[in-house]
Amino acid sequence: MRMKHRTQNLRPDMLDLCMIYDQFMTNFIFAKPKGLSAKDLFTRLRKQNIITRWFDTKDCRNWLRITIGTESEMEKFISSTRAIIKKYSQ
Repeated sequence: MRMKHRTQNLRPDMLDLCMIYDQFMTNFIFAKPKGLSAKDLFTRLRKQNIITRWFDTKDCRNWLRITIGTESEMEKFISSTRAIIKKYSQ
């Protein structure tokens, strides 16, 4: 139940930054960043020690797979993502 609560809390913040596909009943979502490629966001988050997954396949290369973490991890993810998109979006 706590995971579902964290996922629901994440949605409003993420909708400003990404298109979200979260139709799974799991501990992750897929997010398509607004303004830059998923690969660029993946690379820039990794430089800040924020781990997401990016798959270079036809169906997935525009999306990041984001595992829902603790509240503090997700706050760090949101603030870092917001800063990256603001700085590097086209």
